[in-house]
Amino acid sequence: MLFLALLGLLYYQLFVQNNIVELWASQSWDSMKQNVYYLLAVILIAPINWFLEAKKWQSLINVKANIHLLEALKSIFVGMSFGIISPQRIGEYYGRMLLVNEKRHRPIAVASTLLSSISQNLVTVLVGLSSLYCFFEHFKVLRGIEQISSIWLFAMIAFCTIMYFTIPIWINVLKKIKISLIQKTAESIALWNFRIQFIVLLYAGLRYACYSLQYACLLYFFGAELSLSLVLAGITIIYLVQSGIPLPGGFSILARSSIALFILGSFELNDWTILASTWTLWVINLVLPAFFGLIILRKINVLLIK
Repeated sequence: MLFLALLGLLYYQLFVQNNIVELWASQSWDSMKQNVYYLLAVILIAPINWFLEAKKWQSLINVKANIHLLEALKSIFVGMSFGIISPQRIGEYYGRMLLVNEKRHRPIAVASTLLSSISQNLVTVLVGLSSLYCFFEHFKVLRGIEQISSIWLFAMIAFCTIMYFTIPIWINVLKKIKISLIQKTAESIALWNFRIQFIVLLYAGLRYACYSLQYACLLYFFGAELSLSLVLAGITIIYLVQSGIPLPGGFSILARSSIALFILGSFELNDWTILASTWTLWVINLVLPAFFGLIILRKINVLLIK
């Protein structure tokens, strides 16, 4: 139902509110040629983004296993191949675990994928909430409640951060569940300390900066003429809102497109610029590595966990 609702909303935004065909025809292709260096920057940043995700996962799993960076990168790609067709990209857990040869290390592979995802979501929430506050403050939406809003923002940031760094403590509850994989996963999480979690959060922050900058560069490539601060504020809010919508990675583009049209459209960007940027980023950062993952799967002929 959520998928159909988003599909209907996207259709309304494209063909009822606006005529996307006319917008495409009116696009200035000459300006795109002049701005091609933005597209080149996006392509160059993509491998850095993949590398940071691989390092993030490797930092976690190597507490117990000994995974080479190249193997970690392959696991990331294979995980994306499964994640693109599963809700909230949950298939990434299975995909990343496939390339871990030793069965005794598979629980920590699952745990590492979990904490890697949590750290990335934490950055999305913290930056998104801060941007949302600044956005409301800029447009005087919070007039009269600035102090209360500031306290609420600080409390939310503090709460989320404390919950993240205390995961190895409160995860002990899962050890009581009499399921072997869950118990072993909880035991793996308990091995992590503040230093490892801080490093992982740092990698997550750098990744967030990478794909936010990619999004901004694509908007400029397709003709946006807004200040960088306003563009980044809109992008971080888009990521914040999208993070709460449980759709497979392959369909999450519908949610992001609709959200982007609403938020960036309020900055008077035309729909073509918004959609072209959103879909191009999706192809580069999700479809392309998922394709690499399929090649790796075919090469090693792994379909089921042995």
